Amino acid sequence: MTKPSLPTKDPSDYRNDTLWNLTALAIQAASGAGIVIGLFFYSGSEYLGIFSQFYAIFVVAGQFFVFGIHDSVLKHSAEYYFDKIESDRLAFIALALGSIGAVIGFWLVLLGANFIAEKFYSQKVQFGLIWMAPGIFLFVLNKVLLGLLCGRQKFKQFSIAQALRSVSLALLVSMVIILDISAGYLGACFTFSELMVLFLQMKFVFSIWQSGRNLIKSKLDFKFWAKSHLTFGALSMPHGFLSESFIRVDILVLAFFIDDAAIGVYSFAAFFVEGIYQISILFRNITNPRLVRLIGNKDRIGLWKQAKKSSGLSILITILLSIFTLGGFLIIGEFIDIKEIETIKLLMYIIFPGLIIYSLFVPFDYALLQGGKPSIQSAYMLTITLLNVSLNILLIPLFGYIGAAIGTAIALTISGCLLMVFLHLTFNIFAWPKIKTQDLTF
Repeated sequence: MTKPSLPTKDPSDYRNDTLWNLTALAIQAASGAGIVIGLFFYSGSEYLGIFSQFYAIFVVAGQFFVFGIHDSVLKHSAEYYFDKIESDRLAFIALALGSIGAVIGFWLVLLGANFIAEKFYSQKVQFGLIWMAPGIFLFVLNKVLLGLLCGRQKFKQFSIAQALRSVSLALLVSMVIILDISAGYLGACFTFSELMVLFLQMKFVFSIWQSGRNLIKSKLDFKFWAKSHLTFGALSMPHGFLSESFIRVDILVLAFFIDDAAIGVYSFAAFFVEGIYQISILFRNITNPRLVRLIGNKDRIGLWKQAKKSSGLSILITILLSIFTLGGFLIIGEFIDIKEIETIKLLMYIIFPGLIIYSLFVPFDYALLQGGKPSIQSAYMLTITLLNVSLNILLIPLFGYIGAAIGTAIALTISGCLLMVFLHLTFNIFAWPKIKTQDLTF
């Protein structure tokens, strides 16, 4: 294996990457809004509550069974950006390992559906989990592929896949609404949407499989990258599992205290919060592969320029969208007489300030991981998730879903501050030498 040669300047155009991702996000936002509005107003809050539980289980299970391989392939493919041979080799082995995790995930969710639902959820959720099990298999494979696209900074292909996932999910959910069938079939929507994403990537999969297989010259080649992916994945797995759970902790904890309909009311507000949060994730995705280069080269000036760009755009757009969303609900409230509207607005008033503060830090949320410190990244995610869980468990019994909103807002605010502490203690960024750096274009 050759040593990585990190690029000294950004190998792709930040402007184009941002525009492609913003376009995909707009499509995702429209699709997500269609799902939430359709379920809430046409099928009822119970359907939305069940969908929210499926969504939370789907994302958390996918993160668990991918075993951090997607994080490893993102980081290492960014390191070997200019070494196609090594990049294809590590991608092939990552895909093979991801397939094993996908099979395990499928069978465990399928066989454990009855137990999971009997202990925590309703019979409709139990039925939907059986339909959703193949989707877990597909989701794990897609996460590895999208991690590779992100690491190679192929953001056009990455964005198209993300947009297709949301559009296909919205169309499938619409079919459930129109046909007025059991809410359990919402689980099948996740499976078929992931199938569409995988079909889109099949040419990419075959190219990786053919080139990577021919590049494995010995057992040592396979052993090296298998060990590298599994080690990095094992250390980053708590991070991956908890990073997706962190923003959804309130929904997961609420399931223990209130019924599906009540969760649906909270979910209506939470989906708009999470939708705006996707802006920060967009800039995190664009920033992640660039952080491998900046941290690897100890480029303090370049890192600061990247922070001003990514974090500045993240918080600016988050503020604008938060104002636009709240304004929209104020206008809607004047014309629609629905008792839950006032509760939904109150939930947004509580969560949005925390979300705005957190949006400043989210683009660098994975900096510890991209800097080659997966264990410290996991420790950070464990810290902030435990904080969020503790606050929700403490406040929900006292204030119901208002307590969930308060706990989440506090956790989001503190999390950004904790990230800066972890970054400073790990990399001592301010001690890096000032070196000449290539200006980032936008």
